[in-house]
Amino acid sequence: MPIKVRCECGAGLTVPDTAAGKRIKCRKCGSPVAVPGGGQQKKAARKKAARPQADVHDEDFYSQLDLGGADHADHRICPKCAAEVDEMDIECPECGINLETGLLSAKQKKKRKRGGPDPDLYFKLAWSDSWAFFKKNWSLGMRLGLFWSIFMSLTCGAAFMALVYCVQVPPKIFWGGIGIAFLFGSIGSFWQLWIAIVKATLEEKDELKRFTFDFFGDVALGVKAIFWPIAVAFPLLAIWGVVAPFLGDPMLGLYVGLGIYAIPVFTFPVAMSHLSAKYTWKAYIPYHMFRITFKNFAPIAWWWLIALAVFIVPLGVIAAAGVYYEPIGKAFLDGLLKLIELCGVDTAEDQRGFLFGLLGAVIGFCMVYIAFAVLAAMTCMSSFFLMRPTGLLAFYFARDLETGDKVIANDPAGFWVRYLAFLIDLTVIGAAGIVVGGGVIVARLMLLSLEMDWIPEVVNWAPLVVAAAFSFVYFVFTESGPGRATMGQKALGLTVVYDDLKAPIATGAALSRYIGRIVGGVIIGGGFIMCAFDKERKTLHDKMSKTRVVWKGEVH
Repeated sequence: MPIKVRCECGAGLTVPDTAAGKRIKCRKCGSPVAVPGGGQQKKAARKKAARPQADVHDEDFYSQLDLGGADHADHRICPKCAAEVDEMDIECPECGINLETGLLSAKQKKKRKRGGPDPDLYFKLAWSDSWAFFKKNWSLGMRLGLFWSIFMSLTCGAAFMALVYCVQVPPKIFWGGIGIAFLFGSIGSFWQLWIAIVKATLEEKDELKRFTFDFFGDVALGVKAIFWPIAVAFPLLAIWGVVAPFLGDPMLGLYVGLGIYAIPVFTFPVAMSHLSAKYTWKAYIPYHMFRITFKNFAPIAWWWLIALAVFIVPLGVIAAAGVYYEPIGKAFLDGLLKLIELCGVDTAEDQRGFLFGLLGAVIGFCMVYIAFAVLAAMTCMSSFFLMRPTGLLAFYFARDLETGDKVIANDPAGFWVRYLAFLIDLTVIGAAGIVVGGGVIVARLMLLSLEMDWIPEVVNWAPLVVAAAFSFVYFVFTESGPGRATMGQKALGLTVVYDDLKAPIATGAALSRYIGRIVGGVIIGGGFIMCAFDKERKTLHDKMSKTRVVWKGEVH
């Protein structure tokens, strides 16, 4: 008859009796499982000898019943939860008690105390489960590669139009904007699929049946992907921004700045776990990201070992392309010219016309797409494989990664979440300044094209004036308006109220908060930093206006 065994990962297996005494492979985790040998003979030997049956007419029939033999002799039962256990089990797979002593082992006590799945299984399943998921859902990786290669090719085409082909400023701006949108979309497609797979893993799904790439949503996610390292590394970037001008070497300042920008990459699996949870704001906080990452160094290091293994070939190809970019570029141009010649078009420089440009654009785009498709076959499939270990990390280490933390309505918001909200507000104000600055540049170019030597000085100061006016209107009227929060505060689920929790605040109180911000910034940010040490989590502008920033009931 079939034999039932149970793997360490918790999976129950049913095998034929011919496998008795052998080792089989677990279907779930791939670990070897020992099948007890001669189990039926051992059980039969343990049975007691048959007793004579009592005469049903005997008036002392009930006194002769052996209640101890009422248990089924072919089954072993846990004395605590009454679950059926295997003959070879030491601990009950259901309740975890030792079947001999009836007590919980130290390992089981630790597991009960922490709750949730056993984190040790992550190290066993990170490879095998990810490979099984990859084989079952490989078409998603192919779709990611197709999507990414198309939009990276369009990015290159738009960059060519903006930087090489177009001469006038308006077309350059148009194609530059299109290229940036395609670039953000291609980056955001990774984040969209990554978060979807992490969420599916948290829901214990082995297959992602319905998934559609959303270009406009991916553009927004691409902006987040660019903003995320800036937010995490912002304190270091701010310090370096003050120090770099004194070095006298702009390129050194640029290289060090890029190095600082890359530092948060080590916390990437932790950030993706938080971005897939209900409360996402910790993913952008440097204190939480580095603290949680080093607290869980072993599983994070295991994740990076998997990442190195699956990316070693794509990284080698990219490194080789970077070293030999000149001959590769020359071969690309030579091949492009030969293909144009095969179409019967003269490629001599003095004979190049509209048809040459049209064929060059079409054939060049196809060649670029093929190159990106080859690169996508390696990088996108490797990334797709790595998405499942990220989900397993979030599933088995949810408590240690602090992804399940909650907030309470009307509780004071702490320093780091307010830091992030203020950083978002600065980004919004900076974007307004960039728009105005771009308008100023266009105006200067138009005046120069009209051969006007004199340009009004107000044009040069316009970005600063507009940014200052916009920041005043932005902070004062958003905090005192119906929304009761700036865009950064609203994005994180914060609101501004009076000390007695009444809202909305008056315009005068919002003006006091704006002035307090300026004063707090003048004293080297001391007005903001005091929030980290104040018992009520209040900054200088909170105290000046008798207001506070608190959590709303629902946070996203």
